[in-house]
Amino acid sequence: MVSENINYPKEKGNIVYIGESCKEKEPTGKRFSEHISTRIDKGGNLNSIFSLSHYYWNNKKLKLDIYLLNKKENRKKIEIDLLKQHVKKYASLPIGQGTTGKNYTVTNIEEFQINSDYKDII
Repeated sequence: MVSENINYPKEKGNIVYIGESCKEKEPTGKRFSEHISTRIDKGGNLNSIFSLSHYYWNNKKLKLDIYLLNKKENRKKIEIDLLKQHVKKYASLPIGQGTTGKNYTVTNIEEFQINSDYKDII
């Protein structure tokens, strides 16, 4: 995030997501753009991330840092190491981490009805 912090358990930070992409034939930012829904309340892309979409559609400034690696470097291991480093420093994964897939599309979350048995838990 730019000019704002997230209150992680150990200390404030501004990282919302860490990810890797190995799509050499597509534009560098394409993978990240797949994480943003087409509207604040609609988007069925399995790669969309609900929290990132809301930051974007609520005009929060996000900064995208891209690091190019050579083909011999293990991208997945580097991604895991960066995630572990974030957990060690902030005591939490980045706020946008781990919410992709069919259960978490923007449309699915927006249409989700809270079960009255659970409404007081969260």
